[in-house]
Amino acid sequence: MRTYKIPASITLAQGILESGSGKGRLSVKANNHFGIKCHDWKGPKIFHDDDEEQECFRKYSAPEYSYRDHSIFLTSRQRYSDLFDLSISDYKNWAKGLKKAGYATDKNYPKKLINLIESYKLFIYDDIVLKKRKQKKEKKEKKQTKTKQEKQQKQEKQQKQQKQEKQQTQQTQQKQQAKAAKAANAAKAAKAATAATAAKASKTAK
Repeated sequence: MRTYKIPASITLAQGILESGSGKGRLSVKANNHFGIKCHDWKGPKIFHDDDEEQECFRKYSAPEYSYRDHSIFLTSRQRYSDLFDLSISDYKNWAKGLKKAGYATDKNYPKKLINLIESYKLFIYDDIVLKKRKQKKEKKEKKQTKTKQEKQQKQEKQQKQQKQEKQQTQQTQQKQQAKAAKAANAAKAAKAATAATAAKASKTAK
């Protein structure tokens, strides 16, 4: 469900219905739980009477490969593309959409799927996956918020540090300017004193 965006309830209900609860010939002899025919299949095959006599069906080494192939089958065929515009929790319209797309010829196919889902409460599996997805999304959002806050705090710290450095630079410049002014005033006073002493000495000499 997480990988292929197909409701778990739909996959399970189809598997139960198509395989006769796992007791049908295709599921027992070929691990084919969805009645998927060969089409462009290059793997092992089994022949079985269906709409016509001795039709070609896919054969799998284990049931899980049948379930995976079912998901790939739906996602890779254009006629099922409209299904993926539906909500992943909307099993009722998924059931109707499968019939509309031509997955089965039985006019009661949607009703049968819905009855199985509701009788066995298969929608619980949708809820479990969606809950995990929600938790994962919330965890991701929480992480993003934390990262954003940390980035903002870092920027504020840098700005504060830059402000302090600027203030320190200004204070240092002011001290240097004051020191220079003091030195200039001292030099000016010394020059004036020297001039006054020289003028006094000259006057005394006369």
